[in-house]
Amino acid sequence: MRHRIGAPVICYPVNNLPPADVAAYSAARNGWRKVTDVRVPPREARCFEVPA
Repeated sequence: MRHRIGAPVICYPVNNLPPADVAAYSAARNGWRKVTDVRVPPREARCFEVPA
C-alpha cells in the first residue's frame, strides 16, 4: 500500500494563534535533567506513567 502525498489540511486559522513565548519555555526548563528514556519500537503500543 502506498500513501499519497497531498497538501496539508489546516483545521484552524493559524493567523489567529498568539506567538509562542519561547523565553518562558526556556526558563521553565532550567534545572531539568534527564533521568531515563522510554523506547517504543515501531508498531508497538506501550504506556508509561509520569509522577505529578
